[in-house]
Amino acid sequence: MTERSAAVAGRVAELRAAFDRAFVDAPRVGRDRPADLVLVGVGGASYALRVTEAIALASDRKIVRVPSRMPGLLGLCGFRGDSIPVFSLASLLDHAPGASKWLAVCGPRAAPIGLAFDELDGYASATLAQVHPLAERSSPGVSAMVTLEAGVRAIIDVPSLITLIERRETELRRSAKEP
Repeated sequence: MTERSAAVAGRVAELRAAFDRAFVDAPRVGRDRPADLVLVGVGGASYALRVTEAIALASDRKIVRVPSRMPGLLGLCGFRGDSIPVFSLASLLDHAPGASKWLAVCGPRAAPIGLAFDELDGYASATLAQVHPLAERSSPGVSAMVTLEAGVRAIIDVPSLITLIERRETELRRSAKEP
């Protein structure tokens, strides 16, 4: 095992333990309740993903390309015995595509999707007082900002991204039926 792969394996184990701990710890109430976040890099920008909106995180998954006119669809990948569609988070958030070596599996457990992103920056827990909902959305898929020691990050709103994907799929079907 190379030094780099050992470091990556150690970091993945650390993040996996923190992710698992978020589901074991007793929930707090009020403004002190933490917002558990996975910190990600997408197209050179810094984002956060709510732990509660992710089913799993993986790296270097084999994505099989499929012919499609769907914007941002990278292809399919295996997850727990099923094939799931994988979308470029950079494309959905209007960034230039990157390496997309990480994958967040999100959405309903019955029909999950993969969101591919460039960098896994770590894990953070923020109080709700540190989370600031956006009155108006300046970017698709972003619902709030969080202020952390390392700086301010936009929080990705997975349900709105799923709605965006569904809307694009409906538009593609509609345009395919038109003469």
